[in-house]
Amino acid sequence: MSPFARSIARTRLQAPQLRLFRQLGSDTMVSTKTSGRSKPDWGYQAKRAGGTALMYGPVVAVVMFWPYTVKPVMDRIRW
Repeated sequence: MSPFARSIARTRLQAPQLRLFRQLGSDTMVSTKTSGRSKPDWGYQAKRAGGTALMYGPVVAVVMFWPYTVKPVMDRIRW
C-alpha cells in the first residue's frame, strides 16, 4: 500500500473516532449542577466553597505562621 493511500485511509477511518472522543470529552467536562436551564444550586456551591476553605485555611495558617510557634521552642533548646 502506498503512503498516499495509507494517509487517506487513516484520515477516513480515524475521523469519526476523533469526533466521538471530542464530543465525549466536552460532555463530561460540564458540571451537571450548573449547566442547563435549571436554577443554580447555591447551597451546593456554598458547600463546595466551605469544604475548600476548610482545607485551604489550615494549610495557609501553618505556612504563614510557623515561625511564631517555632521561636518559643527554639528559645528553650540550648545550643
